[in-house]
Amino acid sequence: MEELSDDNTQYYPWLGLARDAPQDYVGAAYREAAKNTHPDVGGDPMRFYEVNKAYAVLRTRRSARSTTSTVSAGWRRCERR
Repeated sequence: MEELSDDNTQYYPWLGLARDAPQDYVGAAYREAAKNTHPDVGGDPMRFYEVNKAYAVLRTRRSARSTTSTVSAGWRRCERR
């Protein structure tokens, strides 16, 4: 599994996004890039692989952040009781 560090910003350009793009744009950018680079429509298989890898890493990164914040919020609620 990919390391969840700041150097994962290299994947944003693979999806056609700026490095400071909001996480909400990742899914839409992935769908558009995958549609345009899919080998079945004449796209480059290597480029399609890069698009899929970028999406997998950035999606995992977003999930890890939301899970961490949810768990932290849960612990804070438990500590108050």
